[in-house]
Amino acid sequence: MKKSLMVISLLLCSVVMIIGCGNNDNSGANAVTPNGSNESGVKEINKANVGDVIELGNYEQDNNTSNGKETIEWIVLEKKDNKILVLSKHGLDAKQYNSTGANITWEQSEIRTWLNGEFINSAFSSLEQSKLTTSTVSDKVFLLSLDETKNYLNINGFNECKPTAYAIANGAGSTSKGYAWWWLRSTQNEEVDYLYFANEKLTEGKSIMDTESNSVRPAIWITIG
Repeated sequence: MKKSLMVISLLLCSVVMIIGCGNNDNSGANAVTPNGSNESGVKEINKANVGDVIELGNYEQDNNTSNGKETIEWIVLEKKDNKILVLSKHGLDAKQYNSTGANITWEQSEIRTWLNGEFINSAFSSLEQSKLTTSTVSDKVFLLSLDETKNYLNINGFNECKPTAYAIANGAGSTSKGYAWWWLRSTQNEEVDYLYFANEKLTEGKSIMDTESNSVRPAIWITIG
């Protein structure tokens, strides 16, 4: 009898421990943190709303390759029909818009080729890539335009963007408070728009195309449902 009671007590303790672990959520009210490496994780993104931060894909961020890639955080900018538009929370890398100063557009740029080639294949599994929708600029991964940033980046706290340690190691610059300068896709007269956060607001600037110190902050449309 004593042995049976002991077994029952151990089982009850195990149940309490499991329930306790399930309720120990430190991710915050606005965090949606699926495991992007499997189908069930991808489906959790369906719960995200504008202003939420989701996790999808992996990319080197802490500049310590021995511990593997880190999960990418994305800010939900728009939810429309069966898809959401998200922007990386951090500046993930530092790249030239184009290696020459020639007057080109987004369509001809090297950064576009890199985002939709090396980056997408490095950051997302084949399942995750299948969830990415081609945008109005005919790309699965792209940079926001100046007009798009004015439309979307009015969410408190999400105007701020800091480069990752990996981006800094690759040459990303930042303001005195550590905020990244990050590329947009808008071009004009051999220059490209970029944004940075200063004096409590987003500030616009223009860089020549072969500038190496601007961070890359990708945007993607994700199919949900």
